[in-house]
Amino acid sequence: MKKGVFWTLAVVITLGSAVYQRMTGPTYPLKGRADVGGTVVKFELPRSAETTADAEVAVPAPAGVEGELVWRRFPTEDAWERLPLARDGDRLVGRLPKQPAAGKVAYRVVLTAGGGDVPLTGEDPAILRFKDPVPA
Repeated sequence: MKKGVFWTLAVVITLGSAVYQRMTGPTYPLKGRADVGGTVVKFELPRSAETTADAEVAVPAPAGVEGELVWRRFPTEDAWERLPLARDGDRLVGRLPKQPAAGKVAYRVVLTAGGGDVPLTGEDPAILRFKDPVPA
């Protein structure tokens, strides 16, 4: 009886830890909501990309909303670079230049509607880490 309780407790703790890591780990998308020009925008920003191509950052945006991607290598004091987001249907898309393995980029997505700028991550930038692809 005592062994069964310990095994059950071990399984519950293991599964709980796995779910927590999956939801909060540094490589999973940063999710959030922002009020842009009176419209609530739900977004997911990537925090991991492969070194084989530029990292795509896409956010849903209704018509009339424009945006830019503000980024720099992390952790450096480089100047922030600004890239305009291009409209692709009902979303705005930008690409962060690829970096070597373990290279990091700090970035913010700033949407503009009705004359006001809305940074999706607030004052703190999102951090995107580049990794080499893992073979099957």
